[in-house]
Order: sequence, then structure tokens, then C-alpha cells
Amino acid sequence: MIEPLMARVLRESDDLELILTIEEDYHTKILLSTSGLYGMTVTAPYRPRASLRALIGAMASTPHTMSRPIVLVAELIGTLYFIDLLRVAREVLHDLPAVRDAVEERLTDVIIDEIGHVSFNRLCLGSMGLAQARMLCPIVAAGLGDVVPELRTLGLKLGANVDRPLHLRGELPDQVRQQAFFA
Repeated sequence: MIEPLMARVLRESDDLELILTIEEDYHTKILLSTSGLYGMTVTAPYRPRASLRALIGAMASTPHTMSRPIVLVAELIGTLYFIDLLRVAREVLHDLPAVRDAVEERLTDVIIDEIGHVSFNRLCLGSMGLAQARMLCPIVAAGLGDVVPELRTLGLKLGANVDRPLHLRGELPDQVRQQAFFA
């Protein structure tokens, strides 16, 4: 799923965008490695629902002035989702400390990067782009509400409380607070 974005980044020779895109690919790999903790092997690629494919297509094919607010919103919603997933993993895996710690480590690595992605995209936008992102946030959240239906089983709702500030959230591990780039 990262291919259209990677093609655009390589075409534009943008080193910062390249790093962010590589990190997204890394996130997929690190999260897939979690399946081994449960004795499972994932052999087929995830086929996202049409709404997510459309969002990625829009981010990959439109000029940055149009796509950057969408990217910011997608990164913000994804970050909040990972933070919620970390909270749920701690609860569900409470009695399995080795598995809990391994899952927490993976999620923490992703959250650190994702907060940096939110910060980067936020800094790339002027006041008009930030206003567009604020307007798009509830729309994108609603459109992606069922993109990963399995997470609803865990009580997670995509886009819930999208206006909550990341840096004030008490459940962020110290490692995230110390290593993430907040802007």
C-alpha cells in the first residue's frame, strides 16, 4: 500500500518525505512481527477497505497543498488509534507480562514516529492548511470509522476524541514523552 506514496516521494526527490514514507513501511513490518507473539504467521498482505485506499490515493496523487491537510489528519487519527491500542493492550495482556512488554515496545516505537509525523505535517502547513485540517478531521474520521473492524472488538473507535491534545495525555509512556518530536 505504500507504493504510490513511495513513487511520488522518489519522483519529487524529497528526503524528509522519503524518511517518513520509509518509517510507514517499517511500522507495517514491526506491527506484523507482533503476530509471531501469538503463534501466528501473516502470509498475505492486508487489503484495506475502499475508504482507506481512496484516502491513500488522494494523499499520493494530489499536490501537497491539497494533500498535506489530509495527511495531517490521517497521521493524527492513526496516532490516537495507536495510543488507544496501547492502553487496551496493557489491559488485555496484563497477566502475560512478556507478551504485554513486547507489544508495548512495538507500539511505543510506532507512536514515537507517528507523533513526529503529526508534528512535521503540522509545521508544513500555514494557518489556512491547519484550518482545512481541522475541518477535515471529523469527516476523515467518520469515513474511516470501520476501516479496521477488528479494533472495534477491542472497544476502539477510530477518530474518537480527535481534538484531544497528544502531549497532555497521561497514558503516554515516558519513553514517548522523551523521544517523540512534539511541535
